[in-house]
Amino acid sequence: MCHRILLTVLALLLASGFTRSADIYVDPHTGDDAADGQSPAAQGKSGPVQTILRGVRLAGPGDTVHLAKAVYRESVDLTGKKGEPGKPLVIDGHGAVIEGSREIDPAQWQKVAPGLYRNTTLFDRPLRRLEEWGWRWFFLFDGRMNRMGRCMKGTNAPYKSPSELKPGEWTYQKDDDHAFYVRIDPSQELSECRIATPWLVNGVSVHGAVHDLVVRNLTATHVLNDGYNISPTPAGAAIGDVLFENISSIECGDDGLSAHGDSTVRVDGFFSTGNGTGLCTVGNSVNTRLFIKDNVGYEVYFYPGAGPNRHEIANSRIQCGADNGLLVQGGKSPADICVLRLDNVVVQPAPDNPPASIRLRVADRARLEGRHVTLVGLALAIGGQGALLTYSVIAGPGSSIETGPGIAWEADRNIYDLVHFRFGPTTYQGPEFQQYQQAGGQDSHSRWQAVDAAALLSGTLRLRIDGKPIGADLASFAQ
Repeated sequence: MCHRILLTVLALLLASGFTRSADIYVDPHTGDDAADGQSPAAQGKSGPVQTILRGVRLAGPGDTVHLAKAVYRESVDLTGKKGEPGKPLVIDGHGAVIEGSREIDPAQWQKVAPGLYRNTTLFDRPLRRLEEWGWRWFFLFDGRMNRMGRCMKGTNAPYKSPSELKPGEWTYQKDDDHAFYVRIDPSQELSECRIATPWLVNGVSVHGAVHDLVVRNLTATHVLNDGYNISPTPAGAAIGDVLFENISSIECGDDGLSAHGDSTVRVDGFFSTGNGTGLCTVGNSVNTRLFIKDNVGYEVYFYPGAGPNRHEIANSRIQCGADNGLLVQGGKSPADICVLRLDNVVVQPAPDNPPASIRLRVADRARLEGRHVTLVGLALAIGGQGALLTYSVIAGPGSSIETGPGIAWEADRNIYDLVHFRFGPTTYQGPEFQQYQQAGGQDSHSRWQAVDAAALLSGTLRLRIDGKPIGADLASFAQ
């Protein structure tokens, strides 16, 4: 009888999908892909695997792949990998780094003049003979990234001729058999220099119709494309319930994190710097604890897609050193509305690398909803579906608000210290603030006052209206 009961219980557990979650360990130095991955150190037949590829292949719903804290020269490829509701497949980097670059092979470079070298193999690999990948290209000279003023989504300087190059510079010549040139100090040999190029395409790839995945405690750097790339495939597929937690993207060719198509992702803890774009996403996303600074084309770009789409950023700081600050766009059809909600967010110029100007731009079929937002030195350009702003402060040199004719603007309980408001053809400055309030029926509880922007950003100045705090609470999130 007991035997029959045990068999019945076992059958029920199997029918309910009961499985034991596993911990799988990866160590590039001590691991062996012939091992079972079930222990962090070799113990007889058990021990860590050597490659991320093998660790991911062994993992299923509810499992955690633990990466030893090390530098890896392979991507985390989660193509087709899925968890289950309540049992995500987890990649825990434990501080590991995905290093996407590879040092050049001097044997593949031809010396054409003192200090000047030519290569025609890079266009085949890693560029795969794809011209569009060239917009993301860079070289590392002694560990320092050089894009030569070029970026996929930013300003692009024309390629120099090889004769114009200075030591530590490079160029590409399409009509010269797709050749790359680098120049070094002519007193050195190429083999004496530490020069590298991107080699891996993405740091982490989440591709396919996948869901219930977690990637945490990982840094991606120096990859050709995106630090974290989320792409539903094939056409019509969707990606959902993917969480990125405590991750970093540093000096990647295109985006720090980029979600494409019908994707729903959460980001909780993200440092992004030196990338083409800090965060570039379509679909739906919830983003908390972001620190985005000193990227190249855009700091944040929510780009057009089939809608409606919604993105949220909370408890975050964006320091604008890129060509562009923040852009949100809807899609092509009337239904493709994109809404961005900011809650407890600071957007400011980068202290050490301020751009000539920064803009938070709400473009066609997009809408901004901001609460407890601090915008410093920012031109807020409102189009599309307009904006709603409450309990926020906009101040600092160059700050302004501009909307086009007929654009919806809802605002109250804000503090302003601006160059001007401009609503269609009408411009208001400080002395006309009451006139602006009466004309538009907005900001009835707001005020215009001088604001010490430095004190505001340091957290030593806390503004209030009717006893309630205005702007972001810097003490509530890590800087």
